[in-house]
Amino acid sequence: MSPRHLLILVAFEGFASLAFEVIALRRIVPYVGSSITVTAPTIAIFLAALALGYFAASRVKVDYERTVLRNFIVAALVGGCLLSERGAALVFGSIPSPVVALPVYLLAAMAPPAYFLAQTVPVLSNILGKARVGEAGGLALAWSTFGSVFGALGLSLVVMQWLGVSAAVLITSLGLLVAASWAAIRMQQRRMLAFIAACAVPIIGMNTLPRLGVAETAYADYAVQSVPPPEGGRWPARAFMVNNQYASLLDASEPPKRWPYLDYIATQIQDVHALRGRQVLVLGAGGFGLSIGDDTNAYTYVDIDPKIREIAERHFLGTPEQPGAIQGRFIADDARRYVLGTDDRYDAIVVDAFSSHFNVPPQLVTVEFWASLRPRLNADGVVFINLIADATLRDAYARNAIASVEAGLGRCAVHVVHPREALSNLVLTCRPGDAPPPPERPYTDDRNAVDWERRLHGG
Repeated sequence: MSPRHLLILVAFEGFASLAFEVIALRRIVPYVGSSITVTAPTIAIFLAALALGYFAASRVKVDYERTVLRNFIVAALVGGCLLSERGAALVFGSIPSPVVALPVYLLAAMAPPAYFLAQTVPVLSNILGKARVGEAGGLALAWSTFGSVFGALGLSLVVMQWLGVSAAVLITSLGLLVAASWAAIRMQQRRMLAFIAACAVPIIGMNTLPRLGVAETAYADYAVQSVPPPEGGRWPARAFMVNNQYASLLDASEPPKRWPYLDYIATQIQDVHALRGRQVLVLGAGGFGLSIGDDTNAYTYVDIDPKIREIAERHFLGTPEQPGAIQGRFIADDARRYVLGTDDRYDAIVVDAFSSHFNVPPQLVTVEFWASLRPRLNADGVVFINLIADATLRDAYARNAIASVEAGLGRCAVHVVHPREALSNLVLTCRPGDAPPPPERPYTDDRNAVDWERRLHGG
């Protein structure tokens, strides 16, 4: 093969290796979320696989082109099958502990393609026809890096956004097989073509079988499941699942019943705080269930996934043949970015955002985020926050999450929705007012102003 043809293979190696890393980061979100404690180990395992691949390539002394051809086929098979939706479900469904399942999945699905593709640059540098090793290596690395840039941007901003994650897996894996076929032809290895074509069959099968849910996007996996109705509800009942997390529930009652925590928030908005004709902001759309039955207030839903509205309307609020309509307006944006960028004010703000299972996106649990809600509230505005944590409020996450909210919004009431369960929805109700409250001064035997302060506030 000519040096120009070799560099084309190098560029596609860069594209595929970064593409598989991006796909792996997205595939694990429904199971373990996307926090820094998840992404950092993922990147570390990817880099370790690259390092091992570079080392292995340093020991290759013959059959350079055949080595790269074989590696492309192996990387396509492993990545195409295990980075599919069903491949991820198989691993995470077989291992109960996410802490164990995550490294197992990454070592099985992402590390092998990275290892084999990493060998491309050092192996092909041997036959690029350059007099100096530095010239050959630098040229190969440049082409590989350009391919990586295109893979990272093209897949995340174009393919995943418009075609979905499975399409990204197919494009990357089948692209590797096409590159391998082209290399086999250039190398006069036409007998390999039938084998390469056979390798495409499981890849296509794993990524085109009927979906496990109803949709997948660049941000989340969605499903609708039949579930028992809530207490006092009527069959049938269905739940809207977002990244394996129950996001909304509707049953056959009129009006339909929802999850108890959503009914609690709805009652607080409409009855306890008696909001009528007011503006309500909901950060984290779920199934758009909070506004159902409330014809008096104007709801604005904000969610990072621009496709969640269509999915909810076609598969949860209605059917593909007769979609239902959300009650309110929808804005596709990151919750924190929207709060910081809008000038709109609201009478109630509901924060109900999760990335997976019980994980709130890390940027939405900080003191700075909670404080940023203050300017978005009208006078006497109220904030409702849904967390899932220890029902006794004894573990570190429950205590620190509540402390973070109160550091930004002042003292909040905490309603434990399921007090008899280990984990429960905790609904915090906060009325921050125009300024932060004065610092607390605990009563002691030495300094006890309880009578004075209680009378001062009408107690």
